[in-house]
Amino acid sequence: MIIETQEEWNAVLAGCGCCEMPVCPVPGVDIQSKEFADHACGAYGTMIANPNYGPWDPVPCAVACQTFKTVTRTHVRTWRGTETTVFTRVYARSGDYCSSSYTEETTGSDGGLPAIPTPISTTKTQSGSASSYTYQVVKTGERLGDPWTITDTLVFSDPVSESELLADIRATANSKTYGATFENYSILSITSFCDCVGSSTPASAKCAFGRNRWVVPDTWEGSYFKITWDVVFFPEGGDPVAVSTDNTWEWAGPGDPEDPDSWKSGWYEIPAPVQLGENRIVNIRFLCYKSTMLGVKPQITGEAVDLP
Repeated sequence: MIIETQEEWNAVLAGCGCCEMPVCPVPGVDIQSKEFADHACGAYGTMIANPNYGPWDPVPCAVACQTFKTVTRTHVRTWRGTETTVFTRVYARSGDYCSSSYTEETTGSDGGLPAIPTPISTTKTQSGSASSYTYQVVKTGERLGDPWTITDTLVFSDPVSESELLADIRATANSKTYGATFENYSILSITSFCDCVGSSTPASAKCAFGRNRWVVPDTWEGSYFKITWDVVFFPEGGDPVAVSTDNTWEWAGPGDPEDPDSWKSGWYEIPAPVQLGENRIVNIRFLCYKSTMLGVKPQITGEAVDLP
């Protein structure tokens, strides 16, 4: 005979004149979380599409939806000599905020060409891809019998990759302090995650860290409680992958009605994943002993996942 349920097992024990097995109360769980969400640091979207900033024609979506960490403008003026000025801005994350550094360097001399001469012709071009995009304006004219040329080249480069963005947001989220404790929370909700969010700024992400502690119900009169669980990564568009298995906490009592912590474990961290997806606590198994009862039968609660 295959014994499937606690009731069947106890019926067998009672028929043999044995004490019944204890039916363990479902353990509780307290949770805390910390999270952070932001866009990638750099030039993106309307910053690139703004004519005052660079482009002069519609920007391809592959570029407008990208975020670039480096913007370089090279301004070359040629008349009775050549003067070159290079402006460079580099973006980076600093904790909760985006920051940028700026440099400007000028070499040579154009021989005294006016700051804004009147051009005879203007040519505008743009080229490249989502990995590097270039805009260029070439103006030509004549002054005092000598031709002049002004070339402005604006290059967006060093795009932020998804892995870089998640790493930045994840690190910032991890630097936060855990928030309020939610007591006796739903076991199905113990998660940590990293996700790309937003539509107007696609290069955005959110990461959350969670931690939990187990709680033996203070109505339990037994002398022992054991909880075992697995942590599984659920990627976006992929199969679940085990992060850790057979994590265990054992409680040997006794619990003190005047001390709520005497019924609780320490905190167990659930790190945010390094890829898009969730880390979840699953396959929560628990068993208990009680001196007036015989034997033990493991029970399970929460989300069940078959692992290879």
